[in-house]
Amino acid sequence: MKKHWTIFILLFLVLTTLYLVGSVTRSLSDTQDNKDTLVRNSNGKYWEPTGANIQAAIDDVASSGGGTVWVGSDITLTSTINMKDNVQLDFLNNEVTLNNDIEFVRFEDRVQHAIVRNAIVYTSASHTEGIITLYLNSGGSWDVRSRYNLIENIKIYGQPMDRSSHEWIGIHILMDGDGDISMNTFRNIFMWGAGDGILLECNHNGAYANGNVFEDIFISGFVKGVWFESVDDDAFGANVFDNVKLQTIGGGFNPAAGYQDDDLYGVGVFSGNGNHFDHCLVWDWYIADKPQYQWRIGANSWYTRIDTHASAKWGRDDVLDEGLGTTWEMGGANYPQIFTESYPPSGMPDNTTMLWVDTDNDRTYLCFFWKGDRRIVELT
Repeated sequence: MKKHWTIFILLFLVLTTLYLVGSVTRSLSDTQDNKDTLVRNSNGKYWEPTGANIQAAIDDVASSGGGTVWVGSDITLTSTINMKDNVQLDFLNNEVTLNNDIEFVRFEDRVQHAIVRNAIVYTSASHTEGIITLYLNSGGSWDVRSRYNLIENIKIYGQPMDRSSHEWIGIHILMDGDGDISMNTFRNIFMWGAGDGILLECNHNGAYANGNVFEDIFISGFVKGVWFESVDDDAFGANVFDNVKLQTIGGGFNPAAGYQDDDLYGVGVFSGNGNHFDHCLVWDWYIADKPQYQWRIGANSWYTRIDTHASAKWGRDDVLDEGLGTTWEMGGANYPQIFTESYPPSGMPDNTTMLWVDTDNDRTYLCFFWKGDRRIVELT
């Protein structure tokens, strides 16, 4: 009898230990549990709400071909969530706190048809990593493709919540090996206080990011809003930026240490072919004593199409090298270009109409740019 009790006690201790570790599935109690607060997946399994268990739930459905994972509570992450094929991860509008300098989610190499949605993310106090990262490091394999993924309804807040910037990257497409990151969608994303809002970075000849869609994105406070950086002029093609709003945060903006010497850019496109910016705005563009550019279109970017519809301009002129085939549709009946400074605007592309407010003399002019020349008509 004593032997049986000993076995029973040992078994109880083992089960209790596994429960406390929280890395295994658990049963539900009808009287004590609300399943909606746990981590659960479409295989009918439940876990305690921890970051490690989110990964366990993802791996579980991925092993059976895919499925859905729901996160029912606010959560603190101590390690990056690695996405898998055909897995949907829904945070149900709960808060996610990054406990250290880690990525929120990472799509590495061959990840396709995965979804991340409905999260409010808080960075760590000194964050330098990307928050949403699609990473390519194939080791020489040309068939590595991360495609058809969807990231939507995400809010990202830099910490602490003051008027300072950080060095983190909101959306980072990073390519260090052969293959492509293409036809992914980023939708309805807000970020506050980034170093780079959206960074497309290629460090390898033979890697491509084509046909990605960035829509309904608001970036408030940044050093570089949308930025292309590549060793290969053909790496980025036919990416679409639709309804992307970029807002600096005025004279109180204080770039993090890693960005102190950088110029400030709304959009910098230095390479690529056929990338399209539609209904994209840059405004509140004045930071004392630093070069600032709303748009920088490099000579190695081909057939870039830009339809800003509005761009309230504060401060210095844009730098437009204007690569081959660049087209601009700036301004419009309802969304004029606005330039506020004591000197007239210059260097704008043909067919641009701009309202110039002379702040020193309290005068208003309408400026037309045509065939490399400028015509100014006084309105008041």
